Amino acid sequence: MVRMYAMYQPLRFFVFTGALISFIGLLPILRFLMLYALGEGDGHIQSLTVGGALLVIGTLVLVMGVIGDLVNFNRQLAEIILEKARRAEAHQGDLIIPNADWVRINGQDCNSGCAASVGHAV
Repeated sequence: MVRMYAMYQPLRFFVFTGALISFIGLLPILRFLMLYALGEGDGHIQSLTVGGALLVIGTLVLVMGVIGDLVNFNRQLAEIILEKARRAEAHQGDLIIPNADWVRINGQDCNSGCAASVGHAV
Protein backbone atom coordinates (compact mmCIF):
# COMPACT_ATOMS: atom_id res chain seq x y z
CA MET A 1 0.00 0.00 0.00
CA VAL A 2 2.80 2.41 0.90
CA ARG A 3 4.70 1.55 -2.27
CA MET A 4 1.66 2.19 -4.45
CA TYR A 5 1.00 5.49 -2.70
CA ALA A 6 4.67 6.52 -3.12
CA MET A 7 4.63 5.61 -6.83
CA TYR A 8 1.41 7.32 -7.86
CA GLN A 9 1.40 10.28 -5.45
CA PRO A 10 5.09 10.78 -4.66
CA LEU A 11 4.89 14.49 -3.86
CA ARG A 12 2.24 14.03 -1.20
CA PHE A 13 3.99 11.00 0.33
CA PHE A 14 7.49 12.48 0.44
CA VAL A 15 6.36 15.94 1.57
CA PHE A 16 4.53 14.37 4.50
CA THR A 17 7.51 12.15 5.36
CA GLY A 18 10.04 14.97 4.94
CA ALA A 19 7.96 17.37 7.01
CA LEU A 20 7.68 14.79 9.78
CA ILE A 21 11.44 14.20 9.82
CA SER A 22 12.12 17.96 9.74
CA PHE A 23 9.70 18.54 12.63
CA ILE A 24 11.44 15.86 14.66
CA GLY A 25 14.74 17.57 13.78
CA LEU A 26 13.45 20.92 15.01
CA LEU A 27 12.75 19.58 18.50
CA PRO A 28 16.42 19.04 19.51
CA ILE A 29 17.38 22.38 17.94
CA LEU A 30 14.69 24.19 19.91
CA ARG A 31 15.85 22.37 23.05
CA PHE A 32 19.40 23.55 22.47
CA LEU A 33 18.28 27.13 21.81
CA MET A 34 16.16 27.14 24.97
CA LEU A 35 19.05 25.83 27.07
CA TYR A 36 21.45 28.27 25.39
CA ALA A 37 19.13 31.20 26.18
CA LEU A 38 19.02 30.10 29.83
CA GLY A 39 22.82 29.99 29.92
CA GLU A 40 23.06 26.19 30.13
CA GLY A 41 24.01 25.54 26.51
CA ASP A 42 27.40 24.05 27.34
CA GLY A 43 27.46 20.30 26.76
CA HIS A 44 24.26 20.19 24.70
CA ILE A 45 25.87 20.42 21.27
CA GLN A 46 24.67 16.87 20.53
CA SER A 47 21.10 18.19 20.32
CA LEU A 48 22.16 20.74 17.74
CA THR A 49 24.06 18.11 15.73
CA VAL A 50 21.23 15.56 15.74
CA GLY A 51 18.65 18.22 14.94
CA GLY A 52 20.72 19.60 12.07
CA ALA A 53 21.22 16.12 10.63
CA LEU A 54 17.48 15.41 10.81
CA LEU A 55 16.70 18.75 9.13
CA VAL A 56 19.08 17.90 6.29
CA ILE A 57 17.55 14.44 5.91
CA GLY A 58 14.04 15.94 5.94
CA THR A 59 15.02 18.43 3.24
CA LEU A 60 16.51 15.65 1.11
CA VAL A 61 13.29 13.65 1.45
CA LEU A 62 11.31 16.73 0.34
CA VAL A 63 13.57 17.13 -2.70
CA MET A 64 13.12 13.44 -3.50
CA GLY A 65 9.38 14.08 -3.47
CA VAL A 66 9.70 16.85 -6.03
CA ILE A 67 11.93 14.68 -8.23
CA GLY A 68 9.54 11.74 -7.82
CA ASP A 69 6.62 13.96 -8.84
CA LEU A 70 8.49 15.08 -11.96
CA VAL A 71 9.32 11.47 -12.85
CA ASN A 72 5.67 10.53 -12.29
CA PHE A 73 4.52 13.33 -14.60
CA ASN A 74 7.09 12.29 -17.22
CA ARG A 75 5.84 8.69 -17.00
CA GLN A 76 2.26 9.85 -17.54
CA LEU A 77 3.32 11.88 -20.60
CA ALA A 78 5.22 8.90 -22.00
CA GLU A 79 2.14 6.69 -21.54
CA ILE A 80 -0.04 9.23 -23.36
CA ILE A 81 2.45 9.51 -26.24
CA LEU A 82 2.73 5.73 -26.50
CA GLU A 83 -1.03 5.33 -26.53
CA LYS A 84 -1.40 7.99 -29.25
CA ALA A 85 1.32 6.33 -31.33
CA ARG A 86 -0.38 2.94 -31.00
CA ARG A 87 -3.73 4.41 -32.00
CA ALA A 88 -2.18 6.17 -35.01
CA GLU A 89 -0.41 2.97 -36.06
CA ALA A 90 -3.59 0.93 -35.69
CA HIS A 91 -5.61 3.50 -37.64
CA GLN A 92 -3.06 4.00 -40.39
CA GLY A 93 -2.04 0.38 -40.79
CA ASP A 94 1.56 -0.67 -40.82
CA LEU A 95 4.16 2.05 -40.98
CA ILE A 96 6.35 2.41 -44.07
CA ILE A 97 10.02 2.68 -43.22
CA PRO A 98 12.02 4.76 -45.73
CA ASN A 99 15.22 3.25 -47.14
CA ALA A 100 14.41 -0.21 -45.79
CA ASP A 101 14.97 -3.43 -47.74
CA TRP A 102 11.30 -4.35 -47.34
CA VAL A 103 8.18 -2.63 -46.15
CA ARG A 104 4.68 -3.70 -45.21
CA ILE A 105 1.84 -2.10 -47.13
CA ASN A 106 -1.71 -3.03 -46.18
CA GLY A 107 -0.41 -6.08 -44.31
CA GLN A 108 1.64 -7.47 -47.26
CA ASP A 109 5.42 -7.74 -47.41
CA CYS A 110 6.64 -5.80 -50.42
CA ASN A 111 9.97 -4.78 -51.81
CA SER A 112 10.69 -1.33 -53.27
CA GLY A 113 8.94 -2.23 -56.53
CA CYS A 114 5.69 -3.02 -54.75
CA ALA A 115 5.85 0.19 -52.72
CA ALA A 116 6.51 2.26 -55.85
CA SER A 117 3.50 0.73 -57.58
CA VAL A 118 1.27 1.80 -54.69
CA GLY A 119 2.67 5.32 -54.87
CA HIS A 120 4.92 5.34 -51.81
CA ALA A 121 8.56 6.12 -52.39
CA VAL A 122 10.98 4.01 -50.44
